[in-house]
Amino acid sequence: MLAVVCVLTATVLVLVQARMRRHVRTDLVSTLRAESAVYAEIENARHGQLEQSAALIEQQPFLKALMSTNDQITVEDGSASILETSRTDLLALENSDGEILGFHARSDAVPLTVAKTLMRGSSGHQDWWFAGGHLYDVSLRPIVAGSNGNERVLGRMALGRELSRQAILQSAVFGKVAFAIERSGAVLLSSLPANAWGEFENSLHQSAAEPATIQEIDFEGERYLDSYVELPGDHPVRLYSFQSFDQATNFVRSLNQLLLIVGSIVIVSGAFFLFILSRQITRPLEQLAIGARQLELGDFEFKFHVGGKD
Repeated sequence: MLAVVCVLTATVLVLVQARMRRHVRTDLVSTLRAESAVYAEIENARHGQLEQSAALIEQQPFLKALMSTNDQITVEDGSASILETSRTDLLALENSDGEILGFHARSDAVPLTVAKTLMRGSSGHQDWWFAGGHLYDVSLRPIVAGSNGNERVLGRMALGRELSRQAILQSAVFGKVAFAIERSGAVLLSSLPANAWGEFENSLHQSAAEPATIQEIDFEGERYLDSYVELPGDHPVRLYSFQSFDQATNFVRSLNQLLLIVGSIVIVSGAFFLFILSRQITRPLEQLAIGARQLELGDFEFKFHVGGKD
């Protein structure tokens, strides 16, 4: 009987744990996909605002007048106010020969030489620039003077908005979720501990998952589920979101401990009850056996111990 109780208790523990883990995983998968999709929409909306700002600035007569001088000092000095009025974080102005005439960035860590290289590498209307430890969502627009067949290309403008770790965490989407932005297998920005970046980069080389695919990864012995969305551009980046599977299943372990305690109490109580019950059944039989032995020995005066009131 005791063995049956133990087996049933163990079976219940295993079934409950498996069921709860499946339920937790399903919830995490749903949360990851929803968060990734929502943040992708947020970034699309922000880039749309950036494109509108770039389109308005590119049409300004004073900018076309500056670019028509083709003088680096004039353009550099005259375009300094654009960064402040547009509330953006990076501005690069290039003439039709590919020379940078004006460059401004809120961070001093972004050198002009890097901006030149990034400008040459961007041929479309949207790109992601990573320079000096800063990641920028960049909108590129041609600067054209004239109209009605008399158009003349004066150059290009790159207007950038920095995507920072704080901005992502404050978006309310990733408030309690870890994230990482990577490109070509290298982490550009992340809320993960620095010592986990290498493990994540190694996992990227070992698997090539499609967007919205759920993967399982270990960081220092802790299991995470991750999913990503791709943010478009000439050099797109991937935004990964992570949920700790082990932290989410902590309550399952607590539940297991509670079930073990309850199961132990049930087993001990059952064993004690069986012992008392068996003693009630076997005591009369023991008395009969003793009486039979006494009769065999010729002790006809032996008296049985009688308990109870019957």
